[in-house]
Amino acid sequence: MEFEEFAIPEDQPAGETGGSQANPARTFSVNPETVEILDEDEPHEDRSKGKEKEKAGRRVKKAGEIGPLTVDRLGLGSPSEFARLKKEQEEMALILKSQADELIRLSGLAGTLKTEISQLKEENGRLMDGISEAQREAAEKEETFPGRAVAWVEENKGVAARVMTATPETTMESFRLLYREPEGKKMITGIGSFGFKSGQKKDMIASHRVLLRRDPNFSAASYGLAPILEEEPTPPFPLD
Repeated sequence: MEFEEFAIPEDQPAGETGGSQANPARTFSVNPETVEILDEDEPHEDRSKGKEKEKAGRRVKKAGEIGPLTVDRLGLGSPSEFARLKKEQEEMALILKSQADELIRLSGLAGTLKTEISQLKEENGRLMDGISEAQREAAEKEETFPGRAVAWVEENKGVAARVMTATPETTMESFRLLYREPEGKKMITGIGSFGFKSGQKKDMIASHRVLLRRDPNFSAASYGLAPILEEEPTPPFPLD
């Protein structure tokens, strides 16, 4: 239902009646009921006139007067606004709770990651120590390898010889390397000389025998040939 609002009386001496009337009354629908309100859009001069108007205004406000601007601000014209605001408040509370839970979860995850990172650092430190130890051992072995190789050959000459002469190619490579060494060169030269002398003596005996059959008076001196040596060539090492 609707009510008319009170007309604001003009400022006049106490006891007088009549005078100019206020602006026409306006009504506003308010839920759950329509209440009479004072038009706050009235000019400032009229609102500030006299105590009677003040008293009348107070009486109206005591009856539940609300200005139109206040009505708009409060949204009293839309009852569902309260329900909407309440729903938004509940949704906001859920969002804040969800964010707080997410922060707790992320904090726990950060702690777990921190622990894992510490463990990985420790493991990396152990691996680096192991690598350093392996490098040290490899360097030590490399430094001591020539000495250990010499000692092994000294103890395993037969095996070394079989390896060095396993094929014609490896034999040639082995003798080439031996010839670079002074003692090796001397030994290889002695072997060659022995072979040459042995062959030379055999050739001389054969040639002298042929010449003797042709000439019964054959002698090496008469033919200008070197005499056959009586001693046998000596090998640089025993051939047995």
